[in-house]
Amino acid sequence: MNKMFIFLLFILYVAACRSESFVAVNQDTANQGAISISNFSNTAKAAIDSTPTKTASYGEITNCAPEKFGRGAKLVISLKTPNGGNLAIVRDKSKDGFFLLSDENESKQSPKENLFWTIDDLKKMAEIEINTAAATAVDLTKLNSQGEGKPELIFSREGWYVLEISNESLEQDDPPLTGRCRVYFSGNSALQTKTVGSEVLFDFRKEFLSEEPKTNVAERARVLLAAQAGEEADAVEISSREVGGFTAANQNQTAYLIRPDVTSITQNPTNPSKSILAIFEGEKLIAKFDAGSYFYIAAKSDANRDGVNEILLVGENLQMGIKTKWAKLISVSQNKLQVVKDFKTVYENTCEGALVKNKKIHAAVVKYEFTQNQSSPVFSSQNLVLPCS
Repeated sequence: MNKMFIFLLFILYVAACRSESFVAVNQDTANQGAISISNFSNTAKAAIDSTPTKTASYGEITNCAPEKFGRGAKLVISLKTPNGGNLAIVRDKSKDGFFLLSDENESKQSPKENLFWTIDDLKKMAEIEINTAAATAVDLTKLNSQGEGKPELIFSREGWYVLEISNESLEQDDPPLTGRCRVYFSGNSALQTKTVGSEVLFDFRKEFLSEEPKTNVAERARVLLAAQAGEEADAVEISSREVGGFTAANQNQTAYLIRPDVTSITQNPTNPSKSILAIFEGEKLIAKFDAGSYFYIAAKSDANRDGVNEILLVGENLQMGIKTKWAKLISVSQNKLQVVKDFKTVYENTCEGALVKNKKIHAAVVKYEFTQNQSSPVFSSQNLVLPCS
């Protein structure tokens, strides 16, 4: 009996030892699994952290669009006003590629290469545009011993580019930034990708109030002198003023339309009353053209995405109670006024026409579509029929 009892105790002891060993082995296996999972998680996190992702704009640079683009795309930078005025583009994580976009003095580069703004001018700008196919500047990391360098294409290499703005010089070490954004240049020609859908150039259902823009005495005198109004200054008026780059990409220019101040202007081509389009850079007149029977600027655009703004000119006529408007989109090329698209009649209102029985309003909505696989935009005009209100 005692032997049997001792034998049973021995069996129970062996079983307990085997059970403890099994638990220990499985606990080790569980620990190894936890370590393996932890290592996988850290590896995945490192991979995610190293993947290029969008860095949101902050501070005085409120937006950079598009975030990713190819060569030839238009880069639009939105800024707070006033801002620091010192702007630069830097190739991210590269030993070279530091380009100043603003300076104390006017750039001495040719118009084709000119991308600079003065610091004072940039402080007042809410938006600037850069034609990535033509934007050139001096890389400050490649200056010679005399501190000189040659302009080169800024977006010439695939990768991330950082736009930085500051209220201090960006040429110093670790300047305090007041704004920043990050964009990715694919290195491919933008002509391979469709980038823009249909956009409205102008909706002629809207009533356009062509009041003379507010100008000070000196500005008005300068503009009218450009029109060679002389003693007839009272017989003309500045009907429109628009800011943009009209003779070259990404410029800060002002276009004025100076028209005869008459109560009734006809569409008759024999009418001697013609408007003048004058373009200024600062206080300097750089271009002047005969605008014909077009009497205000309705809109500006960059329909072909080359960084140079087109101007939508509109003429109007009121006869026998019938109001008519006509429009064309023009651009400046090789110091000549070029017609991009003549939309002809875009509005007709017969509601006050004494001899018209079926009174109505015809108004066009003008749109354009630009795809990067074509060299020019496609325009369309949707004619809408509206009742008299």
